[in-house]
Amino acid sequence: MNLETYSLISDYLERFYDVELYEHNGIKHPVVNYPASPEQAQNVDSILGHLTTTQSNIDEMVFYNHAYLHSLQNSGRNLFNGITYTLKRLRTNPLRIDATLGSYFDMIATCISLETELLDVMSQGLIRLPMRSQYHREVDAQQSLASGKGRSATLGGVMLTIFNDAGTYKAIVSQRTGQHATRPNALHLLPAFIFQPMNAETAQKEWTFKHHLYREYLEELVGMEEGNTNMYSHPALKDLQTMEANGEAIINLTGVSMNLLTLRAEISAVLLIHDESWWQTMQSGEQGYQLNTPETHDKLLLIPIDKDKDILAQLPENYFLTMVPQAIPAFWEGIKTARSLINKKLGEIE
Repeated sequence: MNLETYSLISDYLERFYDVELYEHNGIKHPVVNYPASPEQAQNVDSILGHLTTTQSNIDEMVFYNHAYLHSLQNSGRNLFNGITYTLKRLRTNPLRIDATLGSYFDMIATCISLETELLDVMSQGLIRLPMRSQYHREVDAQQSLASGKGRSATLGGVMLTIFNDAGTYKAIVSQRTGQHATRPNALHLLPAFIFQPMNAETAQKEWTFKHHLYREYLEELVGMEEGNTNMYSHPALKDLQTMEANGEAIINLTGVSMNLLTLRAEISAVLLIHDESWWQTMQSGEQGYQLNTPETHDKLLLIPIDKDKDILAQLPENYFLTMVPQAIPAFWEGIKTARSLINKKLGEIE
């Protein structure tokens, strides 16, 4: 995708959904961002409302792209049809998500197929979207931003990790592998994940965003085996919780973004680590764990966050053309939150 196509897509979606797109550095992105209020920020689970544990099925979908699902299943990429939390209702004041259960394959056949259709058509300079048009004949465009009706709108989660490297705070940006089912090889944050329980029976118990942030932190940053039931005894998590208790690490909710390409919502947070020894430990492995990022190419961008112009200089040119859209507000809003928390910390020290 080139810059012209990206702008065409953003302009079209802005008009079609009659919304204000997320904008940074003069560029509009195909995402609507709903920032968390200061009152919610310190409690990441405040975003979660009611969970209905009945699972949706194909009969409830307005459209279903079997052909696209089958093409991905035969592509050799990593696909697993797990149970997912899916959007039922999004409220913005206060920011709150009600959810139900869906499946990963249903998400591929509905939400991801919408994105693929749009990208294919727009790259040819056309605007002819049969599936999206079919969907919105039944579910109004504005309604679809607050409701998951008629599609399997699997919820995502992402946490921008920022750490203190010998006095310089740096953000972690990663690159996905080519085996990812969606957006292979794209830039993303670490950790980023599908918000999902281990199984339907544990869905109510696992309806906690903080639990998933911990789990994905362990899986994507230190390589813990997926689904490890002993995660709360993992030394990396114990160290993180100790830092939280001592004020040396903070996890804040930053908001919810709606990716207009897929009509999927993503909950975003930032992890800010003040403790300088964390990065040394992650590199040395002296505490029984070390940096291990199986979901990436192991090529992390470690970007000092002091000034926007320096951040942009270290990202690839027109980075947003290769970054997962919902990661863009999570990145910049996470940095803004981190800067405020760092200034507060420095003020306390002085």
